[in-house]
Amino acid sequence: MSVTRINLTEPMFGETEKIFLENEEFKISLLRYCSGVCAARIENSQLSLVVLPFQGQQIWRLSSRTRELTMKSVFDEPENTTRFGLNYGGFLIHCGLTSTGNPSAQDSHPLHGELPNCQYQKAHFLLGSEGNRDYVALGGCFTYRNSLEYTYAFEPEMRLFKDSTVVEMEVRATNYRCKPMKYMYMAHINWLPVELSRLVYSADRSTIEVFNDTFGLPEGDGDQFRAYVERLEKQSSLADVIDSQTQVYDPELCMYMRYLPDEDGFAHAMQVFPEGDAGYVAFRTAELPNAVRWFARTGDEDAVGFAIPATNNHLGFSRNDEKGLIRQIPAKGSISMRYKFGHLNASEAKKVTQTIDQICNG
Repeated sequence: MSVTRINLTEPMFGETEKIFLENEEFKISLLRYCSGVCAARIENSQLSLVVLPFQGQQIWRLSSRTRELTMKSVFDEPENTTRFGLNYGGFLIHCGLTSTGNPSAQDSHPLHGELPNCQYQKAHFLLGSEGNRDYVALGGCFTYRNSLEYTYAFEPEMRLFKDSTVVEMEVRATNYRCKPMKYMYMAHINWLPVELSRLVYSADRSTIEVFNDTFGLPEGDGDQFRAYVERLEKQSSLADVIDSQTQVYDPELCMYMRYLPDEDGFAHAMQVFPEGDAGYVAFRTAELPNAVRWFARTGDEDAVGFAIPATNNHLGFSRNDEKGLIRQIPAKGSISMRYKFGHLNASEAKKVTQTIDQICNG
């Protein structure tokens, strides 16, 4: 198997979008937003992605031939910042690695850790084939050093195969220190919700937790939200159909659940649209045993993270440590995590629904 590697540098990205590579299977163009953030548009016959090679290696936008799949936000383009909330609206945001989630009073870490908008020291394209399937990949390396605490490298690789409607992701992390490293990770995948879509998922329903954090709403303003949360706590399946008339997700709501895998070790989740096609997430539970479900439907934001693969929940380092959800990378060791996401047609969605039914019903 031969692989061609093309290293990227920021001077390659100009103010005008220009084609960088094109053949019968793929098209890649490079651009720079007004904010100065570099981006690469990667397309095959089915999907179009806009990726930020140097800023968090975020997937800023994902769309198929028939649907815009990325959440709605107040950001038309990415901002050049390391602050999480000052640049939010991407389809996929890597969260971690020393912490994720909302810090508690006992935590000093930033919201969702250092990875979301970190500056990658290295970025590259790969052109190759696997099992007679050609692919283009975007990868890179972010090295994080914090004296007396952390020295690690974080290396995601996103692969898009010829004619595929699903993107495959492998994330590798290496601990360079002589002591084990505690870590947390979330693949914050943010979809555009579609009214009356069904959420179908291979989770253990008995593990579902509904969180009632009102995120700073003034007393009284959150009454409708709290009443809805109380209903969800009694019947979590009320959130399984997207319905703005009966649901309250302003400012946001989180749920947490443990997933069950298929014979290959992958859990599956979908937002099945009324027309039968679906947004799709699958992840390997050996490394990512949990998923957070996140809603934000404020009028200005419209998002559903119907399955955010994770090692933990969204409550920050201290509270996850208390629950025993913090993992470790051995001294001088490495770990990898695998997941995938994309857009399935109606026939493919039916097959995944059958797989989920088999997993959940034994």
